[in-house]
Amino acid sequence: MRVSKKVWILLLAAIGCPLAIPTVQATPITWNLSGVAFDDGGSATGSFVFDADTDNFSAISVTTSGGTTGQSHVYISATQFASAQFPDLFEGSSIIPGTTANLSMALVTPMTNAGGTINIQGPGSAGITQEGICILGDSFCTTATPFRQIVSGSITTRNQSVPEPASLTLMALGLAGIGYRCKQNKAA
Repeated sequence: MRVSKKVWILLLAAIGCPLAIPTVQATPITWNLSGVAFDDGGSATGSFVFDADTDNFSAISVTTSGGTTGQSHVYISATQFASAQFPDLFEGSSIIPGTTANLSMALVTPMTNAGGTINIQGPGSAGITQEGICILGDSFCTTATPFRQIVSGSITTRNQSVPEPASLTLMALGLAGIGYRCKQNKAA
């Protein structure tokens, strides 16, 4: 059976096109705090950018309001222990010398570059979901005081995953090949 020139061209195009398209990296996602409440009546608002490909936080702008046990704090950096499932933030400066505020959120599932909504674990969960004041140099924040627990809330984003151009190209080539084959069968 002889393969026609058009079939060879389609095969070469199907193999060559995905190789010619540059690799697409997902864009880091902006995550927004939603309905985050503490057990003392305080709350947390704001956002941060997280890139799941590099496990890197940036553009952190989270503010907590005072409650019965806490002061207001502004968080602008991630700790060395922050990860896709445990956003762990430090305050830029503290009003108490030798200390820094710490906000730890344990998420039900890790963040990805696909976006969505992820709940923050509540008190008694396996992760730490709290705000406290840590002594500088205490990298695990074991000296945090006063503790106040996050009792509800989530992080959310409106970004949705977008198909990569290579996937769309392969699908289009497959449909074109099916169409060509159907046309050939009708002509025969």
